[in-house]
Amino acid sequence: TLPSLLLWGKYDFVVPPSLGKEMLEELGTPAADKSLIIFDRSGHGFQGAEMDKAVDEIVNFVERYK
Repeated sequence: TLPSLLLWGKYDFVVPPSLGKEMLEELGTPAADKSLIIFDRSGHGFQGAEMDKAVDEIVNFVERYK
């Protein structure tokens, strides 16, 4: 039921994006307070490939729910 931000790499073969989509659906959080962000150029370690986008998404989420 808590606000949730899921960050996933499109090319994550360790924990595929399909599991992120499933997790998003299973969360008891209201739809307006949960999101799944897919990083289009990243695998399991999206931070290196798209660090700026990751930081922006995290900062926006924290600012919204602080």
